[in-house]
Order: sequence, then C-alpha cells, then structure tokens
Amino acid sequence: MTTLVVLIAASLCGAIDVRQHAAVTDVLAAAGCGNDTCPSFSPTDPCPPPLTCVGDDVTVINLQSLNLTGSLHSAVGALSALLELFVGNNSFRAGTLPPSLSRLTALKTLSVFSSNFVGDIAPIAALTRLERIFVNNNRFNGSWSAIWEPLKPNLTDLLCGSNAFTGTVPETIKALTGLTRLDAAENQLNGTLPQLSALTALREISFRANKLSSFFATQVPDTINTCDFRLNCLVCAFNRPAACLCTGRTGCPRPPTPTPTNSTGLSGGAIVGAAVGGAVAFVVIVSVIVILFTFMRKRNHAHAGESAPEPS
Repeated sequence: MTTLVVLIAASLCGAIDVRQHAAVTDVLAAAGCGNDTCPSFSPTDPCPPPLTCVGDDVTVINLQSLNLTGSLHSAVGALSALLELFVGNNSFRAGTLPPSLSRLTALKTLSVFSSNFVGDIAPIAALTRLERIFVNNNRFNGSWSAIWEPLKPNLTDLLCGSNAFTGTVPETIKALTGLTRLDAAENQLNGTLPQLSALTALREISFRANKLSSFFATQVPDTINTCDFRLNCLVCAFNRPAACLCTGRTGCPRPPTPTPTNSTGLSGGAIVGAAVGGAVAFVVIVSVIVILFTFMRKRNHAHAGESAPEPS
C-alpha cells in the first residue's frame, strides 16, 4: 500500500511514469542497491541519483563502482528511453546479459566492464545506436565481431579486452570510421590483421596477447598515439608508426623468409645456385684439361724415347 501511494504521488509530481518506476525499482533491488548507495524514490525527489530523467523518462542509470554484489535484472529492458547504462566495476554474481537488453534501441553508452559477466554478447547486436561500448575485463565469449555487427556507425569507443572472444578481425571493421579507441587485448583472436589505416580518428589501439599472425606494416594510421600489438605471432615491419609496440610471443611458427629478386626476375637463391654451378663446371673443365695435357705430355716423351739412337 505504501509503495502504491509513493508511485501515485510520484506520477502526480511529474516524475517518471509508473511502469518505468517499477522497472527501475526491480533493477536497483536486483543489483543490491541499498539506501546508502541509491537514495529511495520520494515525492520530493522523484528521480534521485543514480538516475537521470528527462520528462517522465529515465535516460541514465549510473550504478558504476558501487561494489554491488547482485545482478542486472531483465526489467532493464522496459526502460525504452534509456540512453546510458553504467553498471561497470562491481562485484556482481556471475551471470549473462539479460536478453531484454536488446530492447534498449536508443542506448548510446553501455558500460558493464569488470563485473563478472559471462556468456555471449548477443543482446547488444540490435543496439545500432551505440557510441561507446565498455565490456572489458569480464568472461564474455563467442564471436568478437558480434559486439559491433550489425554495424554501429556512430561507435567511438570499443573496449572489449580481457575476455575470451574468438574469431578473426574482419574487413568490415574498416567501416567504423569514427573509432577513437579500440581495445581487444587478451582474447583469442586469430588470422590476419586487415588494413586499418583508413580509421583516421583512431588514437588508441591494442590487440596485445592474441593469436594474430599477419605481416604488420602500415595497418594503422600514422596519427596513432597508443598502439600495442605485443605477444602475437606478427612479423613487425620497421616502417610501423613509432608509437606501436610490436614483439612476437614464444611458440609462434616461423614465417617464410621472403627472398629478394633482381632486375632479371631471378631470386637471390637462384642467382647463388647458378654461381655455384658455374664454378663447379669451371673446375671440372680445368681438371679435364690438366689431365689431358699430362697424358699427352707423357705420351710424347714415350715416343721420343723410342726414336732416339742407341749408344754404340
């Protein structure tokens, strides 16, 4: 009865509507949000921190770094006007992202980093308006590209390091031309690294400690500030930007060493082989000549001895 009175009073005071109020109440309770960290609703403060409201809509929930030990409730999907959701850096019980998250199609910022989330990232596939994604330092798995595919053209921050994402770095990443930060370190990504030099807004990039194996040359823009490709199986070219850290890891298969070619189109190995073959042929020819010369000389001496007069 008391809750109903508060809901009616809140709605009369221009607060969030009743349905959103109920959804937020469930979300805060499931997260483990107490009165000491999350002030209660009241007629005098119908949209208390950690909420931000516009009109009767909740647009921001900020539960970040509150040492909460609960979980993210599926009721969050009822907050259709939500623009920013911050629940990162908490001690949630291990759990997946609720499928209802896919209904937050207006969402621009999703921050769930360092909060013990597991499983795949599928619920955010439909959130094409996302601009900032912080899912790093959890135990997410599945395809890495599922984070930003279908394409999220307004994406500026993609931080998904320290998870268990798999797969390759597809060519479609080049369409994220607004990216300024890209962190996919400490996952299980493999394959070749596509050309990323068209991402001219990019300032920070890290694929450290994956299983990438392509040649690394001009894959990143020259304007990069922070760049870390260490602990992969990359062959680090000398013409990379100075900011790029690139060293291999142990256990990598040795790549084939490219052989230079001369103007005739012959490889260095072919030229060396030809030179050695020519030298051997020369030695054989000279040896044959010497043997023939020695044989003829002995023969001439023998003939000379036969025709000489015997002493009397």
